[in-house]
Amino acid sequence: MGFIIPFAEFGTYLVFSILIGHVALQFVPETNKPKITIAKPVILLSTLGIIIFTLGPIVQTISYFQDGIGFALATKSVLLDFQVGKAWIFIGFMATFLWIAINLNGSKYLQALLLFLMILGVGYSSHVASLSFWAGLWSHSTHFLLVTLWTGILIHIAWFSKEHSNWSKFLRWFTPFASFCLSIIILSGIYLMLFVIEPKDYIKAWALPYGQMLLLKHISIIPVIAFAFINGVISRKSLKDFSFNPKL
Repeated sequence: MGFIIPFAEFGTYLVFSILIGHVALQFVPETNKPKITIAKPVILLSTLGIIIFTLGPIVQTISYFQDGIGFALATKSVLLDFQVGKAWIFIGFMATFLWIAINLNGSKYLQALLLFLMILGVGYSSHVASLSFWAGLWSHSTHFLLVTLWTGILIHIAWFSKEHSNWSKFLRWFTPFASFCLSIIILSGIYLMLFVIEPKDYIKAWALPYGQMLLLKHISIIPVIAFAFINGVISRKSLKDFSFNPKL
């Protein structure tokens, strides 16, 4: 069962990123972004994916208690009494409404509101929120929002853009935006870590599954910063050369 949480977390971040990137770019004028084409089924499947991937912590919690009280009672208790279960039910309803809104080409403001409520649901279900409710709720929600917003826009630009027109205009606003996101992500990540691990126990925590996952997350920041620096240098070239194609 140990593989469930890492797999579920990766899937959760991925599908949220696709959705948040899709909705966020609707607020950007067409002249300030490359042309993006993404099939509606990808967006709709990502919405359903939220319901599936956010089940990970619930499955793990149920498996922990089922030997003592039985599967049925453990399932009922986790869904109705635990924060993670209540959050999953709430997220499931919001995801269903979002699926309907996207399928019917509903308002981008409604889609953004539903996504924001789901992000709060993710923050509510976090371990940090169970330790310090308001601080954990807002800090985890902010961290999750900025990670998925930043990566979501990148995913759409890298995977679903069909041309490189308006690239310089896109970089003019996205480069400072990405720098802001990365700064807040790092600060909020450190803040969240301090809820669980004392700085003096950081290395000792590597012997535990949580510490190992934390270490992998921190190591993954290194190539992200490196690519951000490289792209920042390359972006200066593109601002002067309108024929520059970043996808080549």
